[in-house]
Amino acid sequence: MQSKREHKARLYFSGARCASGCVYAMVGASTRHVDPGAELRINSNTGREVEKTNTSLRRYVVAMGVDPALVDAAAKIPSRSSRRLSRGEMERFGIETRGVYETPWFAYHGPAGEFLLLKSVTYPTGDTGDEYRTRTVGLACSPSPSSSIRFMYQQELTAKESRSPLIIRAKIGDSLIDLSTLKPPKDSVEKFSDLEPRQLQSAIETGSFEITEVFNPSIIKTPSRVVRFSTLGLSANIVALESKCASKRGSPGLSWSAFPQDKSPEQRREEGSRIMTAEGLRKEQATRVVASNKNQRIGFFTYLTPDCDSGGEVEVRITKKPEHGTAETTTATNFPNYPKENIRARCNEHKVRGVEINYKSAEKYVGSDELELLVLFPGGFAWEVHYDISVR
Repeated sequence: MQSKREHKARLYFSGARCASGCVYAMVGASTRHVDPGAELRINSNTGREVEKTNTSLRRYVVAMGVDPALVDAAAKIPSRSSRRLSRGEMERFGIETRGVYETPWFAYHGPAGEFLLLKSVTYPTGDTGDEYRTRTVGLACSPSPSSSIRFMYQQELTAKESRSPLIIRAKIGDSLIDLSTLKPPKDSVEKFSDLEPRQLQSAIETGSFEITEVFNPSIIKTPSRVVRFSTLGLSANIVALESKCASKRGSPGLSWSAFPQDKSPEQRREEGSRIMTAEGLRKEQATRVVASNKNQRIGFFTYLTPDCDSGGEVEVRITKKPEHGTAETTTATNFPNYPKENIRARCNEHKVRGVEINYKSAEKYVGSDELELLVLFPGGFAWEVHYDISVR
């Protein structure tokens, strides 16, 4: 081939065909258009770890601003065949960049046990609006012992934007937070902030996370931009994330109604970490002082979503019966007692449905007694509870 200063070429789109892995390569572009005469065809992956591959692909396409339902649709098509995507599907999945597109919340379960909630929004940018950039927000377990959930924000940068320091200000509920830098900016910027439960709950109630991007006007003339991420659908997923984060800290984030509240949150987290015997299984110990021969409630167990709705049924089993009295469980309505740092603390103001444990000593008995419970919560969490009872 002989080198020349200029080579003339023409690119023909009509009749073009992009299939299988080509589709995922295409969605990696910031700006994407599909000619009316072109085809996108999808099919399933092959190999021994297909679901692991699909999980990674779902996270990848969300980061690119595409609905992970694309991967689910492809998984239904045998690998030896393929199916053409309709124009309606391309629009629904966000494959073509047109206007503003927002993905649903996606729950990512990583191979190393990590758990993330992700959502992205793609916006037109540039003077003519013919370029697109994707912003992604994520919620994960915070490494900080004083916070439960970390809020993360990632933004693609244009060449001009990468030369200017960027301030990211997040309005989360009624809180205005300047996010800290997680990764030095190159072609993208990553920022974060650890959230208190009340801030996250407030954002869910408000309906969105609002992000303001502020550039240095002396370096770049790009005006400030406001990007909104809907919290619709987040409430259902946040329960699983909180459970995951709580298991890492040794505190499942469930109702503490059965236990005394005279310990600080730090003490409870420290105790939880010490007595956690396996992920999802926790051992608790409580002391109760009761009157002789009187039926008394000594515990109440419930599990709620951040919206204070039921997160599922709680099952309580008596695994060791008291020697000097009787114990029984019953479905009841009562006030929960979540600690103030829990996102569900506001639920303490209303009675909710749960399971109550009642104890009654033998007639005229005075002394010590004990009993043990197995409490099974939704999401695969359980407590083994030992009660020391002083009968007066």
